[in-house]
Amino acid sequence: MRVLDGVERGIICLAGRCVDTVMNATLGRVIVGILLKLRDASRSGFVRHVESFALGRLRVVREQLSRLGYAFTDGLGEEFARYLAFLDYNQPPGWGSRPR
Repeated sequence: MRVLDGVERGIICLAGRCVDTVMNATLGRVIVGILLKLRDASRSGFVRHVESFALGRLRVVREQLSRLGYAFTDGLGEEFARYLAFLDYNQPPGWGSRPR
């Protein structure tokens, strides 16, 4: 899978060779956009699943627990979100709450 097209590859290659400090705002925005694309592409599928599925599910679980009268819902954080993502990510196809 290729994340960058030829122009973006050329910009990064030339900027790395020729530019010490970016003075042009347009070039800076382009380089930041390219670096964001590279950062997003380097994340694993599990990390993307935690961000897309588990954080939303965590909000739902917190709301349900607070409606039931539990006071410890603030303690459910990122670790519990990763646990929820792990449970959903490792389910066989057809068993999950959403199509893959």
